[in-house]
Amino acid sequence: MFCVIRTKKALLILVSLILAALLGLTLIRGHIPLAQAIKQENYTVYLTFDDGPSVVTIEVLDILQEENVPATFFVIGATTERGLSLYNRILEEGHTLAMHSYSHDSKDIYRSMEDYLNDFHRLEDWIAENTGVSPKVCRMPGGSKNTYCPEWLGAQIAEYFDQNGYAYYDWDIDPKDWEGHVSSGELARRIIQQAEQMPNQDIIVLLHDNTTRTALPGALPQVIEYFRERGYTFAALDEKGK
Repeated sequence: MFCVIRTKKALLILVSLILAALLGLTLIRGHIPLAQAIKQENYTVYLTFDDGPSVVTIEVLDILQEENVPATFFVIGATTERGLSLYNRILEEGHTLAMHSYSHDSKDIYRSMEDYLNDFHRLEDWIAENTGVSPKVCRMPGGSKNTYCPEWLGAQIAEYFDQNGYAYYDWDIDPKDWEGHVSSGELARRIIQQAEQMPNQDIIVLLHDNTTRTALPGALPQVIEYFRERGYTFAALDEKGK
């Protein structure tokens, strides 16, 4: 009897070892990072699009509408009829229409506080004139720390925003879609790779919406699927903060 019990125990141990080995082998063969297998409960991802509206904006809005995903569009000064209509479509479909820069000419706008505010309020007035909405959410071209903006000027701009009720945002994930041609698959891979390195937190994703970023619409469904499968909630940024 004692020999039978020992044999069963040995068999159970052997089976456990085999299962563990097979599981480990599956993860290795499938190249599935451990973090990727863990669902992120109760965290939010904010998809943000700079530099629009453009011809790409229409495709992006169509995808967001189909997927029922809200987002944030940091826009520049649109001067065409199509661009102005997209301001309104962004608002009508429940996204945040946010300010980026009227001209997006970093060399000019960061020459002084006066130059920056002239550009900033020009965009603010332009959006209000064409939509009836005065945005309170903004993003500095290049972010709050960039090579064109001296540190002292960046501090002054940030203080101005804080004192006048504006909310300004940088980002957590930058897939560098502004670097030459990036395919849709590569763009999605970069975002997912960076997201894997920052579990258990809210995430702001930087993307660019202009005529040279044609990979964006193709990457967007993959990115949405990735975050949705891991339990993230999608939201648009507002003046209350991330």
